[in-house]
Amino acid sequence: DDAGDVAGAREADRAAIATGDAEYGARAAYHLALTHERAGEHDEAEPAWRVVVDFGNPAYLPPAHLALARLADDTGDFDRAREHWEETVATGDREYGPLAAHDLAQRLLERGEPARAQRVLTAGLRLVDRASAPHAHSRLAVALGIACLDQAIGAFGAALGTAGEPADPEVGPLATELLARTLPLRGRDGEA
Repeated sequence: DDAGDVAGAREADRAAIATGDAEYGARAAYHLALTHERAGEHDEAEPAWRVVVDFGNPAYLPPAHLALARLADDTGDFDRAREHWEETVATGDREYGPLAAHDLAQRLLERGEPARAQRVLTAGLRLVDRASAPHAHSRLAVALGIACLDQAIGAFGAALGTAGEPADPEVGPLATELLARTLPLRGRDGEA
């Protein structure tokens, strides 16, 4: 691969995978998947990433699950992507876990599931050392704030009855005011 012989590298990867060796087979599968990713060959990358997962080597599981999540997300298969993002976070990997938590939380927020996003982001934040990875910490912290805002908007809206009428005459005006103040923070000025 270093010499530019991608075909030869892939042949060597396949030979190493065929040995079934837990370390070198997994490493070869990882390399094979990367060569397909670099070439934009997503249909070939996916089965290679699955082979990495099948080896079960903990060193290669986080990037493999994250790659499979992103490939599934690209095809619109949220359920499969979610499973792989959750697997990535569950590995406890400090590099890939926070990335997976952020990606999954974004999709959950888009789907109107802020409480689930909040749980995922909290798990992701546990994996980040703020001092050594301030950028990752900041991204997750801001996403967590957004999830909290969305959850608050849902709670304020639940305090109102159908058609925005207050269900409780004492609480309704406060809920309405809080909605009017928080909706613009999420770009929903018209609703505010």
